[in-house]
Amino acid sequence: MKPPPKPSPPAVPDRFLRTLLVRLAMLLVLAGSVWLVWSSVNRLTLVNRQLKQKTSAVSVLADEVQKLERKSDPAEVAQTEARFEEAKKALFAGPVECAQWQKELEEKTLALGLEASIQPSQPRPHPRTEHKLSLLSTTVDLQPPLNSATTNFPYQRLVNFTRILQKPKQRIDLLDLVVLGNSNSIRHATAVLQLWSQEGKP
Repeated sequence: MKPPPKPSPPAVPDRFLRTLLVRLAMLLVLAGSVWLVWSSVNRLTLVNRQLKQKTSAVSVLADEVQKLERKSDPAEVAQTEARFEEAKKALFAGPVECAQWQKELEEKTLALGLEASIQPSQPRPHPRTEHKLSLLSTTVDLQPPLNSATTNFPYQRLVNFTRILQKPKQRIDLLDLVVLGNSNSIRHATAVLQLWSQEGKP
């Protein structure tokens, strides 16, 4: 004979299950809120610690700067100012002096046996300095005249022209030099110069 079937456990009421699920959901929300507050407090503590460290570092640097300012040597300051004034002497005084130098260059070039056509561009401020400096690009076209009393070869005349550019006290950069001709003669040459000048000086 088969044993009689065991009685099934009593069914859990649906109301009880809903209440249990609601309480579990509330517990999870509470746990999540606690974790969020805890993580926020930790981040805030870290930020405050970093801010204090940066503030402390700034204070230390400020103290060091003040110490350096108090320890500044008058002789060193005077030496720096002297170097600055010496550097200013390597600049053209302004557009007027640049134009005067270009006129002298044309006369000296003609004396070498070369005809010069000088085409200056508009001065532009120096892009990487706080001081008022201007850069003046100048294109010089050179060619030997048809009738010249100079006995030097055109190649030697061009070499002498480049030596003229090295003599002025002011800074002049030779940016480009293009020469057209053959091994024994030069028909045409173009030099691109850059003059350094003080900006806004008369």
